[in-house]
Amino acid sequence: MITIEEHITHNLYAFYKRVAEKCRYEIGHIAGCEYVWNRKGSWPSYFLGAPDPGKIYEYVNAKVKGNAPSFWILGKEHGEEIRLLEKTGLRVVREWKGMALKGGGPGPELTKTGNSKVRIHANEPGTYGDWLGIVNNSLITGAQIGSEFISALSMDPSFRWIVAYVDNQPVGTGLSFSENGVCGLYMIATEDTYRKQGIGTQVTGALVKLCLLY
Repeated sequence: MITIEEHITHNLYAFYKRVAEKCRYEIGHIAGCEYVWNRKGSWPSYFLGAPDPGKIYEYVNAKVKGNAPSFWILGKEHGEEIRLLEKTGLRVVREWKGMALKGGGPGPELTKTGNSKVRIHANEPGTYGDWLGIVNNSLITGAQIGSEFISALSMDPSFRWIVAYVDNQPVGTGLSFSENGVCGLYMIATEDTYRKQGIGTQVTGALVKLCLLY
């Protein structure tokens, strides 16, 4: 039986693959392990799945030659081979579990009022630019995400997005991705000057409600 954590990890991998497909980023395999890679930017740049311990040096050689992504997301801990990969500069996200909501819906921590000035806009095409601006300013490090990601949002109903506004200024964002009955929440960000005001909590709550509606 698949655990909640495994459902979350599968959704994460599916999210990155769908983004790569829609944005025409590179999807490939090294030593049998799949990866997604935007070579022109800094995101996404991930191996998806567990490494084959018997093929570690194939990954190492690819990374040393600049032919491998920078990050490896693991749903479970692995052995000494991971430390060898890290020595090449590969950054490993260990035992990634995300967050699971259990029960009939969001708890009180996601439905509290927060900042009363916040206005939530969901799935509105006119907010694409604001969504991308906040993600690039407050979440992504390195090369920014390009407009191709906006095309991915607009063409695929599996993605739903939120932009939060205060006094008509965009201050927070979030994104959900649904597949096979599992909805994952991604790219939740708040502009620096508006943090510590509960805006991220409000965005998260609004995304959960979107997931429950569709």
